[in-house]
Amino acid sequence: MNTKELRRELKRIGDRNRRFDGMSPERKRVAIARDTIESLRLKKVVAKRGVYLDWTSMENGDKLPKNYKCQACALGSMFVGLTTRVKDVSVKDANGGIRDDITDGLSNYFDNEQLDLIENAFETGYRCVAADDCSTQQKFGAQFKTEDERLVAIMQNIIDNNGEFKP
Repeated sequence: MNTKELRRELKRIGDRNRRFDGMSPERKRVAIARDTIESLRLKKVVAKRGVYLDWTSMENGDKLPKNYKCQACALGSMFVGLTTRVKDVSVKDANGGIRDDITDGLSNYFDNEQLDLIENAFETGYRCVAADDCSTQQKFGAQFKTEDERLVAIMQNIIDNNGEFKP
């Protein structure tokens, strides 16, 4: 990429980030869901149950390289999308794919209840404990054969419900 192309790309990213900063909280959640679907469509992220975020194939750095590829669960996939939108969030913040670090980054946009609903629907109850009633999320997630289909359906649900996941 030459200097002119780099300047143009940096301007595009800056403009996109400024638009994101000006969005309502609901619109930000919808934007994160759309980015997640787009990264799946482009095969930059492969949805993977039980893996918060595995970017071993990516370079170590603050931002994702242009042609990154990784495996991630629903929350990890959303976090990856967030790093492309918010300049103060980087893959290093995920601290090797640890749940608390990923949810900390997403908690500026989604409350903990929403993050748990999303995760339980994607994992189809994998993280449910005996005291939790995850049947609604499990039923939602179990409708889809592949992890990619399940994640797209969850993100589409967020888009369709103005930034809120309603299984």
